[in-house]
Amino acid sequence: MRPVWTRTVKQFATLDFALNVAVIVSCAAVGASALSRRSTVEIAPVFAAGKVAPQLKGVRFNASDHTLILVVRSTCLYCTESMPLYRALSQRAQAAPSQLQLVVLSSETRDVTSQYLRAHDVSINTIADGSPRDIGVSATPTLLAVSRDGIVERAWTGVLDASEQADLRGVLNVPDLQVSAASR
Repeated sequence: MRPVWTRTVKQFATLDFALNVAVIVSCAAVGASALSRRSTVEIAPVFAAGKVAPQLKGVRFNASDHTLILVVRSTCLYCTESMPLYRALSQRAQAAPSQLQLVVLSSETRDVTSQYLRAHDVSINTIADGSPRDIGVSATPTLLAVSRDGIVERAWTGVLDASEQADLRGVLNVPDLQVSAASR
C-alpha cells in the first residue's frame, strides 16, 4: 500500500499544472482583447476624413495639393503587389510635384526602405522619420491622402481593387493615372 502523501503530491502537481495552463490561457485572451481594442481606438481618429492629419517630421503638406503617405514594409507581400500603383503615383509626383508628393513611413530603416522602393522603381519625395505606430497605423500597406491644408481626405488599407484605385485617382485628382504591371 502506498503512503497517502504520494497520492497527494501527484494530485497537487496535476492541479498546479492545470491552474498554470488556465492562467496562461486567460492572460493570452485578455491580452489579445486589449490589443484589438487598442488598435481600433488608435486607428479610428487617423483615418477619419476631415480630421487633421498626423504631423510627420520633415513633411510639409502645403508643398503640394495632395500628399499621399504610403505605409509600407519590404516583407509585406501586399505592399509588393501594390508596387505598380505606387510606381505610377511616383511618376506622377515627379512630373507634377505641385500637385502630388509621396511620403513613405515604414517601421524599417531608411536604407532598407530606400532599397526596397528602388528595387521597384518607386521614387518618393520623403521617407518620414518615425514609425507607423506613431500615427496609429499597424497594417501595411496603408495609404493616407492629405490635403494641402493638412486635412485627411481619405485612407485605404491593403491592396486596392479597381474601385478603390478609381477612388484614389479621384481624391488625388489624377483621373488619367495609368497603372501597368511592368516588371517588378
